[in-house]
Amino acid sequence: MPMLERIFTLLLSIAGGLRSLFRKELVSKDLDEEVNGFLEMAAEEKMKQGMSRQDALRAVRLERGNLEVAKETVRSAGWESFVETCWQDLRYALRTLWRNRGFAAVSIATLGLGIGAATAIFSVIDNVLLEPFPYTGAGRMVFPRIHNTQQSQEEGRQGYTAAEFLEFAEHNHVFDGITAAAEDLVLYRHGEGTEQFYGAHVTPGTFEFFGMPALHGRVMQASDHEPGAPPVFVMRYKTWMERFNGDLSILNKTFVLNGVPRTLIGIMPPRFGWYEADVLIPEKLAREAKAGFADSQANWFLLGRLKPGVSTRQAVADLTVIARRLAKIYPQDYPKNFTVQVRKLGGLGGGPP
Repeated sequence: MPMLERIFTLLLSIAGGLRSLFRKELVSKDLDEEVNGFLEMAAEEKMKQGMSRQDALRAVRLERGNLEVAKETVRSAGWESFVETCWQDLRYALRTLWRNRGFAAVSIATLGLGIGAATAIFSVIDNVLLEPFPYTGAGRMVFPRIHNTQQSQEEGRQGYTAAEFLEFAEHNHVFDGITAAAEDLVLYRHGEGTEQFYGAHVTPGTFEFFGMPALHGRVMQASDHEPGAPPVFVMRYKTWMERFNGDLSILNKTFVLNGVPRTLIGIMPPRFGWYEADVLIPEKLAREAKAGFADSQANWFLLGRLKPGVSTRQAVADLTVIARRLAKIYPQDYPKNFTVQVRKLGGLGGGPP
């Protein structure tokens, strides 16, 4: 029964509101009759006490206040009053705009531009500040750091040898992807002289790790990292635009980089800026020493992507086991007392973007 009563009350409210909207004069007349009836009843009580009718009516009015205000309070109590007010405001706004059509057109155009500008600004903020990295799973990308407990929290070793990288890559249980890069100043020799690029050697699977295809051409494949493969490289979009004016004809051309003829096979999208490198060169690491860059450069920056659901604390525990084992093999590279820190890409004390 309570549910039926509530439904019945709701229907009465709706019916009453519709009656107030579409039969306003009749409803107003009824309200006047009710108020006047109440006034008469109150005056009769006063007259029983010996007051004249005129004095009784005056006394009731003084006690009850302005009856017109009371009527307006009753009228505004229902939902129909809100609907009526909205309709009146809308009509007034339309009449005002129609009388000032030129001003209305300018206002609408200004509002449109404002909304468009706000949307564009939010898009930039979202891309640059809220989502600064366009890579697949960027929020799960972290890098380990060997921290000497006698130093401040923001100090630590972020570079690793090839052997260390391979140990972390092969024996961790927390990453679903891992890559490494090492910087190299690259001299580009051409007919007019020599220029310098900021280069990075990258391990196999780097572009698959970031989940970004080339804008033009292709990215490096596993075969490009194999010994004896034709030398190739990939160029950053910013470098392509600033150094070569966006000339697409340089794709698949041969560049002499550090004395080695290499073919440009791909140009990356604008937002790809891994390691801030102008050019990226394939490198396959090995534990044993070998001639060339991999043997002379021992500072590989390691970046891993945590498996979904894996916390940084779990990553610290897992990587610490590997680091303790490496410390026994390479004691000269590890402090006596150290911990493994795991930092998010782009976070406090973060490494290359």
